[in-house]
Amino acid sequence: MKKINRIVAAAALSALLAISLTCCGQSGQQPDTSAKTEEAAAGESSMQPEEHEPDASAADAAAATDSATDAAAQTSAAAAEAVTAGTEAAAEIADTSSTAAESAAETQELAPGVYINGQAVTFAEEGNTDLPLLTVEKGITIQAVKAGGEEISVNGQTVEDSVFLDIPSITADDTLEFEIKEGDTVTKHTVSLLPSTFPAYTTEGQGATDGDYYLTSYDLENNYIFKLNNSGELIFYKKITRTEDGNEINTNALDFRKQYTPDGQIRYTYMPYLEGAFANGDCAGINPGALVIMDENYNVIDNVYYIDENGENVLIEPHGSIWLDDGHYILAAYKRETVDVPEDLAAENNTADLAVLYIEEIKDGEVLWEFNSADHDEFLYQCGIVPWASSMQQCYDYVHFNSMSIDKDDNLVVSLRHQHTIIKISRTDGSLIWQLGGNGDEFGLTDEQKFSYQHSIIVTDDGSYMIFDNANTAENNGTAKYSSVVRLKVDEQNKTVTEFKRYNVVDFFSNYMGAIRELDSENAVYLWSVGGNYETDTKEPPMWSMVEYTEGSDGEIQYNFSFRFDDAPRRLYCANKYE
Repeated sequence: MKKINRIVAAAALSALLAISLTCCGQSGQQPDTSAKTEEAAAGESSMQPEEHEPDASAADAAAATDSATDAAAQTSAAAAEAVTAGTEAAAEIADTSSTAAESAAETQELAPGVYINGQAVTFAEEGNTDLPLLTVEKGITIQAVKAGGEEISVNGQTVEDSVFLDIPSITADDTLEFEIKEGDTVTKHTVSLLPSTFPAYTTEGQGATDGDYYLTSYDLENNYIFKLNNSGELIFYKKITRTEDGNEINTNALDFRKQYTPDGQIRYTYMPYLEGAFANGDCAGINPGALVIMDENYNVIDNVYYIDENGENVLIEPHGSIWLDDGHYILAAYKRETVDVPEDLAAENNTADLAVLYIEEIKDGEVLWEFNSADHDEFLYQCGIVPWASSMQQCYDYVHFNSMSIDKDDNLVVSLRHQHTIIKISRTDGSLIWQLGGNGDEFGLTDEQKFSYQHSIIVTDDGSYMIFDNANTAENNGTAKYSSVVRLKVDEQNKTVTEFKRYNVVDFFSNYMGAIRELDSENAVYLWSVGGNYETDTKEPPMWSMVEYTEGSDGEIQYNFSFRFDDAPRRLYCANKYE
């Protein structure tokens, strides 16, 4: 076991890095937001983010070519073997988070100015002012901290100390009209509750389960994490950016979630990209980041990193993480390594330049176990992406981790997209237990049951596995026409499939991204995130980016609630829903 004195306090990390996560939103309202305290300022390392998650498309050979093209279009200066959070790789990033106005007043003396839910407002010199973060889940509290005898009003109401506005959701029509009078001088400012850069979207229907939808936008610019209520109204948003060398740069964030500590405290988590791909070629799909932890008021309270063999913080792989409690996580990370390759593969000098996957469980700064893909030669034989004769010419993402879940037996199931397989890892010692699917399949999947380039492995209430099957190649997936969801129940002792079902909800081929979530097992309610398609992304969006649906006893699919981004290039990696 590795035992280190891990820096968890945001104030300590900010000596190296500082996170800047701004927010903007669309229709909806947000919970109390407030100016972050110094203790909430969290640190993350940053470089140029990558455009989007590159994955192999129709065939393995084409996949390598497409990925190389994607990589060339991006900043590729981060070819370090281990991307360390901090030191020279760090660019300062400020995190714009919020607390309730009352909380902010209690924890610090506010400087003169106007505050919305405790968050200081910097009025634009020209035009309307957009907010970086807003929640209306508890309404909006406006505070005026006056330096002298100025008079401040908002929407015609005089603000002596504070004014509360009961705004149920954020729409394009929602504005705050401020008038500040100092002597004979009057200045007016308009604050748009819906930022001008928030992506346009369309919704239809009503959710069949209680709760709010947790979404992220994924594009080249103006990305957000945000929440919609069950009717599709925007109630929270936060714009995701990072600052490098004094310049604000767009970045993406994945997997916005709501979590609970054992004693019932709310935690919000998401994973932003903090650097671009650390190499060319297939490694273009690797965008190191961090796991950001926020409290119930959306204050950033921690930024979590992978701990390497030297006890150093390393940027994580943002495709998947598991938050178990404060200080207790399962994380993944890549390291670029020169790996010895068995002679019969005829690799260049019997070596390969690979993105090696590491997964570890951390509790209170102690690494409990670790998995290392380079310890398993079978992944080299099963991979169809690496051209072994030129295996040292670029870095190859030969496994491509993109999802993990805790199984019913408390071990870990992990999706390896470029291996077309789901693996199970022991949470006792990190050993490999079995493989399901791909060239190393141990369960005898039939052609009908096979999947390829998959995403989103989840474990259902009845112990089945649900997998978003991107179905990029017929070779690994029979004759699938569209991306679909595969549901498998297996007998792990006898290595057989005991139940199988395949179904699609949206007639769309997603050659990357996509997810499935089980919302209500008793009533068969699920949440389907559609993903993206390289061929059509720039032309038109899918009919829906996300669908909450109910599966009838006869297999019929009923749409309950649907969502889509209206602009074609913008994608939805995965959606979640929580009460």
